[in-house]
Amino acid sequence: MSGSPSATAIGQRRIEERDRVFPNAAKQVWNRKNRITKGFTTVPRVMPLIGAIMDALSKGAPLSAVYADLWYKVYDEMYLTIESPPERAFFAGFGGQRAVTTWTMRMRKLAELGFIATKPGTRGEFHHVLIINPDLVLADLEKKARAKRSGDEDLIHLFDVYHQRRREVGAE
Repeated sequence: MSGSPSATAIGQRRIEERDRVFPNAAKQVWNRKNRITKGFTTVPRVMPLIGAIMDALSKGAPLSAVYADLWYKVYDEMYLTIESPPERAFFAGFGGQRAVTTWTMRMRKLAELGFIATKPGTRGEFHHVLIINPDLVLADLEKKARAKRSGDEDLIHLFDVYHQRRREVGAE
């Protein structure tokens, strides 16, 4: 009985193809398995669509840069403490006098939508942050969006594309 190829075999074929097309690729790409440096985090393959959906839900106040900064700062336990809101605002792309205010409003919206849970601490309103599994959050938000009689068709389309992409990457 012949089984399907293993992920290792498929990955090896992709590497061989890559090296055939781009002979020096192994020296030019980031490889988390053989880099001595640290700084890698696991990111869902559907992260761009997660960001697009959260931005669509925030009506003109994009959330994805703030969310990405949180995700890139966190380790596998998905919990972080925020010691410096001005630093987080800067890393999320906000500058000027209103940077922290803008960042704070976006954090509140992420919490309101359910993407994060927060608790205050010595460093302020968002000292403790838990990043909630975005698949769980999106399932709830999609259910609400589809229940509306006059739903936002662009948002519904994003959810459809999100599910299609999840199927493509084997996440659904």
